Amino acid sequence: MRKIGIGILCLLTVIMIGSPFVVAQDDSETKYQGSDGALCIPMGTFTIGPPEAVTPLRSLVDFPHSRHFSYSCTKCHHKWDGESKLKNCTTSGCHDQVNVPEKPLKDGKYTAEAIKYYKYAYHNQCRDCHRDLKNKKDRFTNSTSTSDQTFPETIPTGCVECHPKS
Repeated sequence: MRKIGIGILCLLTVIMIGSPFVVAQDDSETKYQGSDGALCIPMGTFTIGPPEAVTPLRSLVDFPHSRHFSYSCTKCHHKWDGESKLKNCTTSGCHDQVNVPEKPLKDGKYTAEAIKYYKYAYHNQCRDCHRDLKNKKDRFTNSTSTSDQTFPETIPTGCVECHPKS
């Protein structure tokens, strides 16, 4: 009986130690929604850029999707119903406008019409979220508070941080 118990303990130890290696994936591997409709969460780094009709003036942005898993999917995919196939931000009817709108700001914020312009949508969502997080990190760092909250080492907020010069 004792040998069986030791054998089971050894097996459980092997499973517990080995399972992270089975689950862990290279960050460059990307998975998409399968043909069977099952949702496969993309693990890799995406390249974000303008719609095909636009020639970019700056380098494209590398977006490490897996670093953003602590947020709800609908924070970025705000029109997603949780079941259907995810669409690109520049899909027709979303943020597909390729011309800079006139008077894009009202009271310091992008207007509903301006946010249809792909660049303003990305900046409003990504850059502004990063700025808010960086400000929160700075306030926490400069305070005497203690917390279990952790912040990323770097939080890109500037043009060249997201669009590095080639």
